[in-house]
Amino acid sequence: AIEVKSWATTAIVMITILTTSSAAQGKSALPTGPGMSRHAVDSAYFLAQKEKNPQNRLRYLSNVAIGYASRGDDGAASEILSQLREANLGNAYLLLASNIVVELIDADETNKALGFIAKLKDPAEKNSAIDAAVGFLVKKKNIDTAATLAKGVSNIARKNRLMLDVSEGYAANGFITNALEVADIITDSGKNIALATICSKLADSQNFQKAIEIATSISDSTLAQKSLAKVVQSQAGAHQFDAAIQTLKSITIPGARQIALQSIAIAYIQNNQFLEAKS
Repeated sequence: AIEVKSWATTAIVMITILTTSSAAQGKSALPTGPGMSRHAVDSAYFLAQKEKNPQNRLRYLSNVAIGYASRGDDGAASEILSQLREANLGNAYLLLASNIVVELIDADETNKALGFIAKLKDPAEKNSAIDAAVGFLVKKKNIDTAATLAKGVSNIARKNRLMLDVSEGYAANGFITNALEVADIITDSGKNIALATICSKLADSQNFQKAIEIATSISDSTLAQKSLAKVVQSQAGAHQFDAAIQTLKSITIPGARQIALQSIAIAYIQNNQFLEAKS
């Protein structure tokens, strides 16, 4: 959310109201008078309108828009965003649009967030909102929706970056097939990063054969060797010492090899196999 500094008493009142408001459902427009206040965010809206300083009033309204979005009220949030666009704030509205989308998703109103994005006309504003949505959807483990949104991005560089986030999200949650499918879409160096993440997850789950297969498919040799070192570390941790030593033979880069050797030695010691560790 956009941060409000300490700009006099009104600002403090605004923050208090916004942070203590309770959740509500449904779509609504902005109230037209104080007598129509339905909840704390409406009250905050009228406080903002009374602020004499134009700059402060715009800042307060930004927070009110986020307050509405946190309640799932995309209509009111959109109306305030329109007011702020007309105020010629430069790029400030880009951040507000992104924050509104995040708050809607966090309020379990993902469909409203997607509808909000679809209505955005300014390309920069829409791009900013999509980027924020994909990242937060991954965080909320709604990765399928994040993937669909990312796939619709036309700019290749942005799409690659977003698809990397999605692939890593799938891998972190154990959806390896999905993670690999998304990684295959990535056309830049992010593909290797995605594959390394998948390899690490497979190694952690002791699917060593598949982890080695993924590691050896990484085109960046340094990253591939580091991924193999991760496999060795997991194999040794699982006391599969013969397999770890066999994987070690594929590691030739000194740094990665040293990490792998240390992992084996430490695992031997932890398993009270001191002679093997020494060798």
